[in-house]
Amino acid sequence: MYDNRPLNQLDTFENKKVEILLKNSNKITGTMKAYDLNLNLHLEDAEETDAESKIKLGSVLLRGSMIININEIK
Repeated sequence: MYDNRPLNQLDTFENKKVEILLKNSNKITGTMKAYDLNLNLHLEDAEETDAESKIKLGSVLLRGSMIININEIK
C-alpha cells in the first residue's frame, strides 16, 4: 500500500550509481551509500557536472534541501 513513498524508493538506490539534479542545475553522480529522514545523501566516487566541466569530488554529503531529483543510472 505504501510502496511508493520516497524513503522506500531510496532504499532501492542504496549501493547503486545515481544521478542527482541540484537546485543550481548541476548534476552529481556517484554511488549512494546512505541517507537520512531529511533526504541528506552520502555518495562515494562522486562527480559534479555543470554546463562546462566535470569535477571529481570523491566522498560527499549532499543536503536534502538542495536536491530536486534522484535517478538510478543503469
